[in-house]
Amino acid sequence: STGEMSGTQPTCEQKLCNDLALSEPYRSDACKGVKTDETCVVDCRSGWTLDVSAQMFTCKTSGKIEGALPTCVPRKCTNGVPFGNDLSVAAACSSLTTGQSCSVTCA
Repeated sequence: STGEMSGTQPTCEQKLCNDLALSEPYRSDACKGVKTDETCVVDCRSGWTLDVSAQMFTCKTSGKIEGALPTCVPRKCTNGVPFGNDLSVAAACSSLTTGQSCSVTCA
């Protein structure tokens, strides 16, 4: 024996991570198709305001994407609030934020 190794060196490829499925209010579109050790940004969906900054997530060798979620604050609704003399609009309708609802009936 010569003390030398022989054979063909393997070719390693990055593993595709599972898609990050987050509910409202998070937006994780940038995390689709990321591979081992790649990073992506998670921020807030439309209707939400990002408090401080977006967060970086990393695709781990386990196939999972990990990171700390950002803080998303619901925005106050300013458009589309119903009004009119023929309507009875609950007082809560004037201070709604994303994801909330209120009652509007005929007067």
